[in-house]
Amino acid sequence: MSLLGLARELDDHALGVWRETASSLVDEAPPSLGHLRWRVEEEQRAELRTHAHLVRAEAQLDGEHRRLGPVGRWWQHDRVVGLRGELADYRRRRERSGRRLAHLDAKLQVIDRSEHARAAWIVQAREVLIRGLAAAQILTERQQPNAVEPAAADGSVRLGAGS
Repeated sequence: MSLLGLARELDDHALGVWRETASSLVDEAPPSLGHLRWRVEEEQRAELRTHAHLVRAEAQLDGEHRRLGPVGRWWQHDRVVGLRGELADYRRRRERSGRRLAHLDAKLQVIDRSEHARAAWIVQAREVLIRGLAAAQILTERQQPNAVEPAAADGSVRLGAGS
């Protein structure tokens, strides 16, 4: 027997219970965080570009420092001090960027986990929600006194109690 057929056999009180149960579930549904994903992903892409730039710049400065060699470092002491300062600055900025990337990755993991939990909740609540919809449909049909009943076997149409 179909769910609508089963619902038609129930009284209005039982149908009201089905409908109210489904309504209360809708209010309890875990919120979706999917709408936050695009913003976090955009932030992550921007931070990845910044991080890549910092890594390249740090590698370039480090290579410049190594190419000077011991004699060059002694001879161009001021340049070496400047390179070391720049290198330390890029290193700090790269590390900070790495921490921001880890934070953004953690945000995406939270969003993914909450969306999976929400999907699991919906799967579990599905039967109750479907029963609530069926109850609402039957109650609506019963409240419409002039509703046209389904066609009879001979093709004629019977009107409800209002005729």
